[in-house]
Amino acid sequence: MTAPIASIRRSLERGDLDVTLSVLHGVSTLRESRNRLADLLIRSEPLLGSGPVTVLSTPGRTELGGNHTDHNHGHVLAASIRLDIMAIAAPGSQNVVTIHSDTGDHLLVVDLADTAPHPDEEGTSEAIVRGVADAFVRRGLETGGFTAVTHSTLPAGAGLSSSAAFEVLIGRIFNHLFNHDRVSSLDIA
Repeated sequence: MTAPIASIRRSLERGDLDVTLSVLHGVSTLRESRNRLADLLIRSEPLLGSGPVTVLSTPGRTELGGNHTDHNHGHVLAASIRLDIMAIAAPGSQNVVTIHSDTGDHLLVVDLADTAPHPDEEGTSEAIVRGVADAFVRRGLETGGFTAVTHSTLPAGAGLSSSAAFEVLIGRIFNHLFNHDRVSSLDIA
């Protein structure tokens, strides 16, 4: 969904987003989903302003069978789960990605002028942003700076692919903001 924050807030208050939130998180957690999105809108407004923003959600996943056999060209049966990373994003005026996480203890800033791997960033969110940006550029796709505000219900290190969900989130943001959604979900995954 792309619209100004005030418009999204009105849609949320009228219940226009209830079906979407129920599909994403389940009917039994609709109230929590609505509150979560409302809080994310409040946090985003001072950072993203009154222009159009995009609301995205990327789920975590669990592997039902074949856990980690994909590392050896094996097959994995995976399923998405209702825990996710929700983000509100808007394009920026510079070629810099800025992400404000829900924990508030780490502001992620990555200059896309340099998408080469940085050994000191190995295993970090910055490395994921650089890697996704580099993959887009190598495929002749567009990237650009953006600011995003995120909230995650995925516990890090719990085996629910929180890093993969973050990687997909970055890909979906680049895809939507700069490539008119022309990259398929399968290619992003």
